Amino acid sequence: MTAVANAEVRVTDLTPRPITCWEFRRAATGVQVCPFRRDYRRRIPAAAAAWLLAVLASLALAGRASSAPVQWPVSEGGNGHFYEHVNPQRTPSITWTEARDDAAAHTFMGVAGHLATVTSEAERTYLFNQFSVRPSSSQVWIGGVQAPGVTTPTAGWSWVTGEPWDYTAWVAGEPNDWFANERYLSMLTYLQAGSVAGAWNDNDIRGIASAYLVEYAVAPEPGSAAALAVAAGMMLTRRAGGARPRRAQRQ
Repeated sequence: MTAVANAEVRVTDLTPRPITCWEFRRAATGVQVCPFRRDYRRRIPAAAAAWLLAVLASLALAGRASSAPVQWPVSEGGNGHFYEHVNPQRTPSITWTEARDDAAAHTFMGVAGHLATVTSEAERTYLFNQFSVRPSSSQVWIGGVQAPGVTTPTAGWSWVTGEPWDYTAWVAGEPNDWFANERYLSMLTYLQAGSVAGAWNDNDIRGIASAYLVEYAVAPEPGSAAALAVAAGMMLTRRAGGARPRRAQRQ
């Protein structure tokens, strides 16, 4: 490879060759890159490398978009609430208290959110089926927290909403308070051997969760479903029996 005396930076010779090889020469270094030949020098200018890293980073962030809220329908045994998976794309990962505050700042259909409270097997199963296997977050924060100063790992837990703590779904061997300050609840978004789907783990405030689940307690208005059914029935009745016969045309 011939060194170039002129220090001016320029890009030349961008015409495809018969061997489908693009050559990039930088006058200051004499670097030649030919990605279609085995004898090329694997060296890329710093500016090009920075640009490539920026593109890859933007693609990675684009793949971590939060999901739209989904409803657990009453007709399917649900509570009618909406749930949302949020990945704030923070480095380092979001803390439980930050997730709690972020969730409270979210609104949907005029209702403020909160970290999801998983109070039954049916709700846990529904959430796992909706939000499992998220490559960007193997665990998500949910709204359970242990009171300060409690030394028994299984004692002193409560939900951020004040709902009764009468259902649990811990990973096998958890909670264990491994670091003596694991007071914050996360849910696994993958299947753990020996545990139920969507099982729980106790974490310290930083933990390993990089995302969180928001719950919106949007309840249907009382009687709204019945009113819609009656209205639909009236419309069908009018269409079926309310049509008047056409008058005979005069000759």
